[in-house]
Amino acid sequence: MIYLEPVCYADDDLTFFQAFELGDPRPADYWSADECSNIKTTIKRHYLDKQRNTCCYCRQIIIVDHGRVWDTEHIVPRK
Repeated sequence: MIYLEPVCYADDDLTFFQAFELGDPRPADYWSADECSNIKTTIKRHYLDKQRNTCCYCRQIIIVDHGRVWDTEHIVPRK
């Protein structure tokens, strides 16, 4: 198994997570809400960098850097 460094979150990101954990349960499509876009970008950039733009499942090299080719749940489950 390959170990990847965890994401180092900024204070704003940590505040987002704390509010999420303390709030009411979110619907499954919550991850698509605008307020999640910054944290999704942080996660995607981190793992694209650490995985050297290679999908850890299918081993495809991702040659674009706009982040739209990966769904975040491909890396982090929505739950």
